[in-house]
Parts: sequence; structure tokens; C-alpha cells
Amino acid sequence: MLFWTHTYDFMLKILNTLVITIILFDNFPMLKANKFIGILVVVSLSLLIYHVAIRTLATFLYCRISLGIPLSLKQAKEFDDIFTPTFSTDLTWVSMSEIKKLPESERYAMASQINARWKEQKEHSKNQHIQNFKESKSKTKILTMTMYALIIYFIIASFLNLFPANKIAEIYCSIFQTQKIYPALHVLLLVFPTYWIFRLLDKNIK
Repeated sequence: MLFWTHTYDFMLKILNTLVITIILFDNFPMLKANKFIGILVVVSLSLLIYHVAIRTLATFLYCRISLGIPLSLKQAKEFDDIFTPTFSTDLTWVSMSEIKKLPESERYAMASQINARWKEQKEHSKNQHIQNFKESKSKTKILTMTMYALIIYFIIASFLNLFPANKIAEIYCSIFQTQKIYPALHVLLLVFPTYWIFRLLDKNIK
């Protein structure tokens, strides 16, 4: 899993989030007063704008500057999934750095071929996962759905300070003698152990 791939993706993600945060908090004081709602709105809007426009710009810059591929913004959009991946592509990517060894006139065609094969492999992998889930035992299906439901609840509980996140907050404040709580930390402390416990249970069931 990746938060960013290449430098342009990272820089534009940070810039996008900062600009949206400044604009929203300056124009809507109620978002600044309610941190949970404010963070939720900022993250949601940042993701939306990133998917609609920012990721294509990041792809374009990576292709033109890093790989030296002569292409337009419209053509760059074809490479969004491989250079600026999302959850739909398992947050994996291919840098294609070897393309720089080719003459500039051949790079776009070769990049398109690699991109097409990569998408085909991803689609095959996705279909295989769906098929495996359909053929899996009912216990495995229930376990998987329970895990995702718990993870979603833990994320919500961490930001709303609900059980068991509130208990973690109490322990943290007691140990470090502070009143500040960090929802993101609670998410990590709850989600990662849950994920590995369910993986262990799943292996034992199989």
C-alpha cells in the first residue's frame, strides 16, 4: 500500500490538501470548530478533486519530465491507474524507468503496451479474487465481512471517541499525562491488530 508513488504525485497530493484546508477553514469557521467534521470534509473533498483532476496532472508531469514521454493531458489520463494508483488497483504501480533507454519517439508506444498488459493482469487478479471469495467456505466469508465491518467501526469510533477507542485514549492520556488525543493513532492501534488476528483465524479455518 502506498500513500504516493512518484514525487509529483506526493507534492500535488500535499498541495491539494493544504489548499483545500486553507480555503475551507477560512470560509467556514464551523469546520475549524468541529475538528471531526472538518477533517471529514477536507479528506472527502481532497480525494474527490484528486481523482477528478490532480492525479492526471501528476501522471502527466511524471510522464513528461521523469520518463520523457511526449504526450498530452488527455493521453496521460490513460496511465492514471499505473502511475497514480488507487484502492481499485491495490495501490501498486510500475515506474517504467527502463523506458528512458528507448528513443523518445518509441516511448509512448512502449508505455501503452506495458500499461495495457498491466491492466489486463490487474483485471485477471481482481476476477480471481472474486472467484476465490465465491468458492470459499461460508465461515471464511462471514469472517471477512466481519473484519471489514469492525475496521470501519474502529475508524468511526476513533474519530468520535467511542468504545474501544475512548479506552485507548484514557490509557494514552494517563501514561503521557496529556489531554490531547490522536484519532489516527487510535485507528492504527485498533485496525492493524484486528487485521492480523483475522488473517490468523482465516488461515486456521482453511
